[in-house]
Amino acid sequence: MKYLFCVLCSLLTVFPCIAQTSNAETKAQINKIKKSSSYLYGEATLASTEDAIKLANEILKEEIDTWIQEKKKLRESNNVVVKNISKISQQMTLPRGNMYRAFVYVKKSDIIPSDNVTVISSENAPSYSHTEISVDKAAPKSELTSTQEAVLKTILQLTEFNQLKDCLTSLKREGKIRDYEKYSSLAQPASYYLIVYNRQGAIEAVLAPGTDTRTNLKTKGSDSIDNYKGRGAIGFKF
Repeated sequence: MKYLFCVLCSLLTVFPCIAQTSNAETKAQINKIKKSSSYLYGEATLASTEDAIKLANEILKEEIDTWIQEKKKLRESNNVVVKNISKISQQMTLPRGNMYRAFVYVKKSDIIPSDNVTVISSENAPSYSHTEISVDKAAPKSELTSTQEAVLKTILQLTEFNQLKDCLTSLKREGKIRDYEKYSSLAQPASYYLIVYNRQGAIEAVLAPGTDTRTNLKTKGSDSIDNYKGRGAIGFKF
């Protein structure tokens, strides 16, 4: 079953705070939204505003994808529309010394099934294709080449989310990996290595391909993506 997520306004679009809003008011607004069961949100605290916003949006998209999978009406719909993003997804930054906090959110009631929707292509309105696949067995293990082992060694040395794009882009350009994508956009997550990062942008784990049980390449022990709720992830494969 494929799902087309038609985002009428890009989640990556940033809407600045009203200048008159104080930090105290912003904090109060964030806390109110987080305590409410009516919203999905993503937040991140990083050294630059741009990186914090980017990571917060990545986390929000993961939360939206998870919400859709949990709701039968949304999961079984051919199309799911996230509407009114321009009104309900905001970027809010708060200085924490040299750190900046970004918070983006969307109201759950504005994530709706729509089987009769016309998708108009736009640079600010991307669409994402998802496939739901049930796999009972772990993905088969394969022997790694020396090049692949070197790639894993390089990735394991990364510590921050903002290092990922340049590294993975270079590896793909050099033909050392075939593909990389956000976890929510992976058609078959079980066949991908997963780089898991938290809301502060720190890489917490690198998980080998698998379903319920994966090998954590940092600890060499057994692990699962289920142990990382609220985090974001990038998948890559050889």
